[in-house]
Amino acid sequence: AAASAAASGYVEGVHGEGGHPTRLISRERELTQLGSVVDACTDGRGGVAVVSGPAGIGKTALLRAIAGEAAGRCEVLTARGGEIEASITLGAVRELFAPALGALDEAERATLDDGPARVAARMLEGESVRLGPDAALAIAHGVSWLVARLAERRPLLLLVDDAHLLDGASRDVLLYLARRVDGDPVGLVLAAQPIGPGESLGGLREATLVQPAPLDAEGTAALARDVLGSEVPAGVRDACQKASGGNPHLLTALLTGARDRGLDDAAGIRGLTHVAPRGLEGETAARLGALGGDATAVARALAVLERADLPVLAALAGLGESAAAAALGDLERAGLAESHAGVFTFAQPMLRSATLGTVSAAERDRLDALAAELLAERGRPDRAAAHLLACAPRGRDWAVDALRDAAGRALAAGAAQTAVAMLERACSETADPAPGLAADLGRGLLSLGDARGVEVLEDALAGTEDPRERAQIVATIASAELSVGGMDGGLSRLRAAIDRAVPGGAEEGVLLAGYLGSTHADFVDHARTRFVQRVEILRARGEEADAPSLANVAVIDFMAGRPVDEVVAATREVLARPDAMSWVGAGPPPYTMAAWALAGTDRFDEAEAALERLVREARRTGSHLLLGLVITTRVYSRWRRGDLHGAQADAERALELSELGWSHPVVPVRWTLSDILLDRGRPEEAAQALVPLAPLVETDGPCAIERGWALIADSRLSYERRDPERALASALAAGDIAEALGAHNPAALPWGEAASRAAVALGDTES
Repeated sequence: AAASAAASGYVEGVHGEGGHPTRLISRERELTQLGSVVDACTDGRGGVAVVSGPAGIGKTALLRAIAGEAAGRCEVLTARGGEIEASITLGAVRELFAPALGALDEAERATLDDGPARVAARMLEGESVRLGPDAALAIAHGVSWLVARLAERRPLLLLVDDAHLLDGASRDVLLYLARRVDGDPVGLVLAAQPIGPGESLGGLREATLVQPAPLDAEGTAALARDVLGSEVPAGVRDACQKASGGNPHLLTALLTGARDRGLDDAAGIRGLTHVAPRGLEGETAARLGALGGDATAVARALAVLERADLPVLAALAGLGESAAAAALGDLERAGLAESHAGVFTFAQPMLRSATLGTVSAAERDRLDALAAELLAERGRPDRAAAHLLACAPRGRDWAVDALRDAAGRALAAGAAQTAVAMLERACSETADPAPGLAADLGRGLLSLGDARGVEVLEDALAGTEDPRERAQIVATIASAELSVGGMDGGLSRLRAAIDRAVPGGAEEGVLLAGYLGSTHADFVDHARTRFVQRVEILRARGEEADAPSLANVAVIDFMAGRPVDEVVAATREVLARPDAMSWVGAGPPPYTMAAWALAGTDRFDEAEAALERLVREARRTGSHLLLGLVITTRVYSRWRRGDLHGAQADAERALELSELGWSHPVVPVRWTLSDILLDRGRPEEAAQALVPLAPLVETDGPCAIERGWALIADSRLSYERRDPERALASALAAGDIAEALGAHNPAALPWGEAASRAAVALGDTES
């Protein structure tokens, strides 16, 4: 591996004649460790490594070396984090996979099919892709599929430098991927500065941890020979090692300074101790000064941009492209800069930091502002927004547009924190933020769980005149109140807004889309009236009713025990609607609501065939939340038809998915799973499944259908435990909820059976 690394031309901060790399020094152990990841990749076993160490220790050189060693055995893709990159959502992941995606021919692209891999590819190539509420997880899932597809062509080695500076979305994707490469021809190496004592990036405990050590006396002497061109006395060697701490990059800077000044004794070397580490800025400035004014201007522009192509670099440096190209050539020959596929970066992150240190705060602000303008003009809003975050507001409309565009992309990718930072910056760009901008900020804050979002949305609502936009803001506030303030607050606000809306109008449709009143006793009558009324009005006007309204009417009819033919017809109408799979407000897709009612009418084959279509949609988009909702509905269908094996498998899978952060399937799934386990004579496991439902059973919770399900589950378990008194009490409490909801259909809330069983056990055969 060491020989291959040397032949590949990669080096640990050492440059020979004309700035060309020479060799790695004292890194045999580290190369062997990384070589094992390449072997695992090419053998189809999969491997992950984290290269951890301080700046300048040689992490970048090791990645380059292993890239050279692996080049003939697998496809090598590279990316690097950075200060600017950290503000660009999925920036590093896009950089990582852009070459592979760009190289796919039509036939290879077709192998991505229409599943999660295709969704990920489209998003990484800049397309606008609409995903569900769990967009971040869906993207990570999609990228893992994309990697698997790419690795079918050739083993894939992914190398990511400066991973501690990744944007949050890229970090989450790569950590998700790192836990899923086992058994695939994929290798992943992340190089990062330490995040804590004894910790590896993201807690990847199973990864190979590579920790390059400082150079010892022998390594220092070897590096000194390479830079100075001759053997050095022990005193000089020791002075170099002490001054640099054995850090290869600082040692190289110190030796280069000594060589350029003609110093060759220990006293002279000790005089250069300012180089390590803070004085590196002065040393870098001296090296740039020797190259001339154009090189200095280009280097400072590159330090601000972090990575850029020639036209942008030239414009920011204030040079013509030919002059900038010549300066870049000088920087590359001096070992300060490098290029790949027309994109220029510094050869080492420490060199960028040192160069930035030569730029005053005022000049940095000016350059960031100009960089943002140049990038916005070239249609790169993500990168423009990253530079706008780094400079003071200047009151420019184009800046607001760029920030909102980038924030929208970040929200679509599930990177709410990045989106909020950009929206807050956009608000500071103007003295009077438009209501739409304030509404975007409010939604972003709420997606982070920040209660300030309600206040921001209230302000936006006061300045918004468009009825549909007002309705969307009200619905968003209500959803937030449902999650943090309880059902009463959120549904009360929605009910009041619905009462003010014109029946059958667009505003009413937006508000009703997130109205869960049909499953809450205090709101059920109001919900029935408005949903039924809306459907009737739209039909009377010759218009098609929207899927959310139709689905709610179908569920209301099912729960009320309306004639089965009417319920089946209503569910089929929903399933035929093109908007039935869409997410609506705080509720599930209308498709799952209709399938649940259809299964409740014993149309099991039809319900499960419909759900299978939604399973394919969930897999296509990579949405674990949608998959969880679909499987939850299928649990109910399989359980009712007597397929206990299939229902239990689905219930266990739904609970696994719920652990990713969503509680939607927990109550009905735990009830079903407990019932199945009791049927199989496993009462202890059944009791364990119901432990999380105890708060719903043992306290006066909301008079809602989910509490009714929890009470029925408790009744069955209590009966099996020979506690008929508690079994009867829980069943009757569920019956009270059913009565309040108008849920007379035992297929929706089967409390009567549970109550009768308990009553008989108590000797009451009359009730």
